[in-house]
Amino acid sequence: MTTTRATLANSVRALTMHEAHASARALRQRYPSESYRVCLSAALRGVHARVRRCPLPALREQAVAWAECARATGARLDVARKAADALVFSASHDLASLAVPSKLTGTSSYQDAAAAVGARLDARGGWVLTEHDGPTVYALGLRLGDVQPKHAQTWLPVLRQSRPVRLAVIAVTGGDPYVTPGGDVKRKTRGVNVAFEVGAAALDWRAARAEAEQQGRPETAAELQALLADLF
Repeated sequence: MTTTRATLANSVRALTMHEAHASARALRQRYPSESYRVCLSAALRGVHARVRRCPLPALREQAVAWAECARATGARLDVARKAADALVFSASHDLASLAVPSKLTGTSSYQDAAAAVGARLDARGGWVLTEHDGPTVYALGLRLGDVQPKHAQTWLPVLRQSRPVRLAVIAVTGGDPYVTPGGDVKRKTRGVNVAFEVGAAALDWRAARAEAEQQGRPETAAELQALLADLF
């Protein structure tokens, strides 16, 4: 476990050092609004007030803990790179806890809902908290889509065993009008970008796992898979 943790930490640190400036610049261009930054921080804490930025060393520790959970539960993604992306995303927007950015799937079936949430984002400065029923995500009482299976069927339900994982809509993309070759005016399909607040839950998961190891009974990969099988 120590070797794995050190390897993950080094991978996250190396990727972050290499990509931080470019990634932060891209994020600022995608989400340039100052109100977005402040409101997303507030949304992920469930309050409507200015919040304190989480120190970078603490964010990095949360990123490594999340990466350990994602890897242990068999997430089919580049865990170290995703952890680095989450670290850059969280630090760039002065969040109070580590947040993992992602996109919902299946949004093409809920374009009116995406448009409504996008309008709320524009009107309120940039955030909407969601509700979820398993992998299905709702906002403003409307179904938006689903969490991608690579998250919903691996690390996410395991972390939710520790404490709630907040999910916020951070942007609605697309929706721009265009003219088809036949002369019809249509709109580009809207997508929904979200962020999972995982910092505290990831640290709780790591602490529980360490305690189990000290008691001589660490969770095995088979046990984690059995837990996931029970949840889905």
